[in-house]
This record gives sequence, C-alpha cells and structure tokens, in this order.
Amino acid sequence: MKDVLTKEELSTFFNACENYMYKTIFMMIYGSGLRVSEAVNLKIGDIDSRKMRIFVRGGKGGKDRYTVLPQTSLEMLRKYYKMYKPKHPEGYLFINREGNPLTIERTRVFFRRYRKKAKIDDKFVIHSLRHRIRHGFNRKRSKYIRSKRTNGT
Repeated sequence: MKDVLTKEELSTFFNACENYMYKTIFMMIYGSGLRVSEAVNLKIGDIDSRKMRIFVRGGKGGKDRYTVLPQTSLEMLRKYYKMYKPKHPEGYLFINREGNPLTIERTRVFFRRYRKKAKIDDKFVIHSLRHRIRHGFNRKRSKYIRSKRTNGT
C-alpha cells in the first residue's frame, strides 16, 4: 500500500482542495502529524504561535501531547481564521455551517472528493498524510544518527 506521496502528488492534492477550511485541516494533518480526530477536535487555545506548537488533547490512548506547528500551517490557520471567523462556545477551531464541530466522517468525505479530483490512487487515505511527517522525521533522524557515528560522537 502506498502511504507516502511525492512532493508533486502532494502539491496536486492540496491544489485540488477548493474549500479552504478542509485544505487547512489537511495541511495540519500533514504538517503536524495529527490524526483526523485530533485535527477536527482542535480548539483555538490549542494553537501556540509563540512557541510554534499545538497542544493535542486526548490523542491515541487518551494521552495529551504537543506537536510542531510549521510556519506554513500557522499562516494557513491565520488566513482560515480571518475568512471563517469560527465562533463556538467551547472554542472549537473547525466548525460546520451550523456552528458545530466537524466530524471525522465529513472530513473523510472531503478528503476522498479532493483525492479523486487530484487523480490520486484510492490506496492513499487521509491517515497517509501524517505518514509523510513521520517518514521525513525518520529520514532526518537516521541521517543524524549516521552523522554522529561517522564523527565518532
């Protein structure tokens, strides 16, 4: 199963996203390694632009954690916030037209729609977006470990 797209395929996918809210969500999943459930449950207060990190509540196993907030994602979040002006009593960042938090399934529907529009294989699922960050981190980490071994440190 193909779980990592090329840069060109990623660009094609993101360009196919017509709805800026979903494009932002997919970029958050991709750039910060979020699970779909974590992305749709983000609250405005979870974004720490000063420290460039995101607080993830109740991740896998119900554990809280921090993850990175790439500059590109922050810029998209700021644009999204200005465009949509989300107002939810509990502070959810991504809400639907009725003012309710987005659901995982609705997010998957939009993912499949844009994947089809981008003509990307059905084997590429929304969870695959977060594999890209893990793949990149593991490559950088292995280079760092090889470098340390080569330098004798």
